[in-house]
Amino acid sequence: MPEDMPNFVKFREQTLSGRPYGETELRIANAEGHYKWCRVRATTQFNDTGEPVKAIGVILDIDSEKRHTQDLLERAEQDNLTRLFNKNAARRRIEHFIKQLDSSETGAMMIVDLDNFKHINDNFGHMFGDAVLIETASQLRKIFHPQDIISA
Repeated sequence: MPEDMPNFVKFREQTLSGRPYGETELRIANAEGHYKWCRVRATTQFNDTGEPVKAIGVILDIDSEKRHTQDLLERAEQDNLTRLFNKNAARRRIEHFIKQLDSSETGAMMIVDLDNFKHINDNFGHMFGDAVLIETASQLRKIFHPQDIISA
């Protein structure tokens, strides 16, 4: 995967420089061209003078494990009903965004309040209120960019 190349290059350089053992995780295309998560482990072998001469390694398929872990992390960051970021996940992402801003960049934050939402739940029931929240989240996703932080 192109975005994993810097990690692989660093791993390779460390191995070539004589690091005795190392491992990294990256995505590798299979014969059909689909990327799969793999764990690469390498042990460096040295000659009589202590110089690295080759590395022996193994590539392990960790795709299902990695995807399962990513799924769990995504679910831990999402509101169960709306599938928007929950409060803690949004806060972490906003703080990260602010730290990454340089002096020439700007950002904006909007807070949307559904006025009298309690009235909807009280008069039409929680199932209807849930449907309103789900539809609101869907409309917000359509308005904003995929990289924007939308939170419940």
